[in-house]
Amino acid sequence: MARNAVAYDSQKIAIQTAAWVFTGAGIGLVLFVYVMMRREIHRPSAAAQEIASYAETLDRGKQLIERERNEIARLNEASNFLQSCNSLDEVAALSTNLLAGLFPGRQGALWIYAASLNRLTTLAAFGGAPVDSSLAPEDCWGLRRGQIHETSAGGSAPCCDHHLTHPELGLCIPLIAHGETLGLLTLDGTDGLGADMDALRRLAEMVARQLGLTLANLRMRETLKEQSIRDPLTGVFNRRYLEAVAAKEIAHANRSGRPLAVAMLDVDHFKRFNDLHGHGAGDAALVAVCGYLKANMREGDWIFRYGGEEFVLLLRDADHADAEAKIAELREGISAISLELGGNSLPSITASIGVAVFPDHGMTMDALLEGADAALYEAKSGGRNRVSFAPELVAA
Repeated sequence: MARNAVAYDSQKIAIQTAAWVFTGAGIGLVLFVYVMMRREIHRPSAAAQEIASYAETLDRGKQLIERERNEIARLNEASNFLQSCNSLDEVAALSTNLLAGLFPGRQGALWIYAASLNRLTTLAAFGGAPVDSSLAPEDCWGLRRGQIHETSAGGSAPCCDHHLTHPELGLCIPLIAHGETLGLLTLDGTDGLGADMDALRRLAEMVARQLGLTLANLRMRETLKEQSIRDPLTGVFNRRYLEAVAAKEIAHANRSGRPLAVAMLDVDHFKRFNDLHGHGAGDAALVAVCGYLKANMREGDWIFRYGGEEFVLLLRDADHADAEAKIAELREGISAISLELGGNSLPSITASIGVAVFPDHGMTMDALLEGADAALYEAKSGGRNRVSFAPELVAA
């Protein structure tokens, strides 16, 4: 019985131990199943959040692409208009509305260098920006450094003096084309944009690049035009341009009933002057004569280099008496010109001048030039350094 009691107790302990183990395993299994079920329940929610986040990212990207596409479309349209401009006045009139449309709610201005290159003048202002009429290049850090300059509240970058409304908040983009700085595009009040600041800066740089190319093309076009109508040595208009101007001047004189004097001027003994002193001296003499004529002729009158040492002058509203007085004054002034070349003095020069007046000596420019040429021949035959008028009416 004792042995049976011991065996019973042992079996009892084993059964209790197995029961506890089974109970613990069951509880563990239940917990495992519970955890797995919760994970499976929450997994669709996390996936949904991830999908929603991805969709939001795609939507933002789509909006950014659409905005950039719209900006590029507007910029291309603006570019087409700008490239069609024939003068700075047209660029100025067009830029105000174009820039206001490209930068809605922003203030700014477009500046270009003056001919002296020591100042910039306002070409266009938009967004109601109050701007000075001019600024010095040293007033803008963007122009000093030749690159985009951005200032913001609390930033370390120095502020430019030309930002009047928001001096601490601004964007300056130099207009550079073919390695030359032609102007400046400024934007005021650009702080607080956050991520949109990158888009604004990118758009402003594209606009500045296009404006720079437009200004460079206009300058090149103007240079080519000047080269086609001006004499490269003296800077006065050439014979080709006389042909373009002549018909308009005759039509104006005929319509208004006012006289027009045509003078043909020839530098006396110019070939001998060239042979004795060299072509450099001859060029210096022609430049000096043209410089004197440009400085002493009335505003609205014309000077043309007709060929070699011959020049044609058109004097508006000048009758016989007016032309005689003015041409005599010019002849005396030419004879008083002091010439120098390389620090050495050159002999003085004189000029013979023949004059014809519309309508007394002709009704067309060809007739007036023929009369003036005949008068010039008479002045040369009479001893040079004198003025002669066409002797009689030349038939049209």
